[in-house]
Amino acid sequence: MYIAQIKLTNYDELGCVLNNMLKLCIIAIDHNANIINKNKNSAIDVSLILEILLQLFPVDEFELLTEINQKLIIDIKSCL
Repeated sequence: MYIAQIKLTNYDELGCVLNNMLKLCIIAIDHNANIINKNKNSAIDVSLILEILLQLFPVDEFELLTEINQKLIIDIKSCL
C-alpha cells in the first residue's frame, strides 16, 4: 500500500484540481466532448494538473530502488 500526500491550500483549490482532472479525462475519452463550451470558466488548467502529478511522483521510492539496484549489481559481481 502506498500513501500519496497532496498539498493544497484550501477546498477551493481541491475542487479546481478535481474539476480539471475530470474534464481532462472526459476529453481524453471523448475527443468530441463539448464540456468547454458549456461554461465560460471551464478551460482546463494543465499546469495545475501537472503540479499535482509532481506531488504524486515517488522520488524517494525511485532513489531507494536505485540504491537497491546498485547493491544488487555489486553483490552479483562479487559472486562471479
